[in-house]
Amino acid sequence: MKKSLFLTALIMSVVLVACNNNSYTITGTIEGATDSTEIYLLDYNENAPIDTAVIINGKFAFEGNTDKSLMAMVANMENNMPVIIEPGCNVEINLSNQEFVKANKMNKDFGLFLESFNQLNERYMAISDSLMALIESGSLTMDEAQPIFMEKVEGIDQPVIEVMEELLVRHNNDILGIMLLETYISTGADDEKIDAILEQMGDVVLTSPKIAPVVESRNKMKATATGSQFVDFTIEQEDGTTVSFSDYVGKGKYVLVDFWASWCGPCRKAIPGLIELYNEYNAKGLEILGVAVWDKPANTLQAIEEEKMPWPQIINAQEIPTDIYGITGIPHLIFFAPDGTIVTRGLPTDELFDTVKAVFDQE
Repeated sequence: MKKSLFLTALIMSVVLVACNNNSYTITGTIEGATDSTEIYLLDYNENAPIDTAVIINGKFAFEGNTDKSLMAMVANMENNMPVIIEPGCNVEINLSNQEFVKANKMNKDFGLFLESFNQLNERYMAISDSLMALIESGSLTMDEAQPIFMEKVEGIDQPVIEVMEELLVRHNNDILGIMLLETYISTGADDEKIDAILEQMGDVVLTSPKIAPVVESRNKMKATATGSQFVDFTIEQEDGTTVSFSDYVGKGKYVLVDFWASWCGPCRKAIPGLIELYNEYNAKGLEILGVAVWDKPANTLQAIEEEKMPWPQIINAQEIPTDIYGITGIPHLIFFAPDGTIVTRGLPTDELFDTVKAVFDQE
């Protein structure tokens, strides 16, 4: 009995050492690569080199040590594949097909996401290729193809979204969860779904450099949501004078505020519609205010002249208002009531214009 217990303890100690040491190996195969060419292991986030290996007979290997999980990228000139490095992790990949041949649990789940994502990419490419063939044959123009493409890809990413939602439950507090959540948010998922997922995430995810700014921004958006009172800010202009948001908002009139920049194509595209709205409803009491963010003042002034925008502008606001209002993309329109409360914000341009028109058409 004692001998049996000793052997059990010895086996368990070996297993624990094997699982808890800091060494890792990443081996792989690649098709069509020239012998003696280099392949790289890179830090995924920093794009900084971790290690270099040489391809021999279509095979390569990396060995190293780490005391923490790390998102990495195996890459040469033709191929690349993300891999999660963990202490005690031994992974084998097929780089040409972006497949895990052997993997720990974290990378197996990562492989499920990669497979789903690659299938989505193939579907996108098939739709794009079919439309390009019609364009090249003269059967379709580029302008005609764009709405057709948008219609065909509507909802096409739903399988990937479902895979991410399932995996985020299992990886709510690790490095894979960080990457999955960042990708999930970028899909434009419903705000309520994102908030529900964020509530399930642990500190490893929520405090990571990739996710913490998103959490902060969403908290600021909630603090300046519909029904909230405006938050003031003051900007120094090019001539040394200062201008405050409260100089325009909360002064007894409806104000539509356009956060924009000269370099932003969608911002410039929306301006003719804003001018039309202004011309129709300014006499009835609508004011429009431009707030130029993330832009050089000289470029802003040139764009104002080119677009012939007739409303006042706050120049050189940079990140100040976008940080306050949790704005992560422009154009961003916020409609304020005469008392300075937010009527609505962040809607697509056409929907927001309809809201503005409804206010004045019923008066």
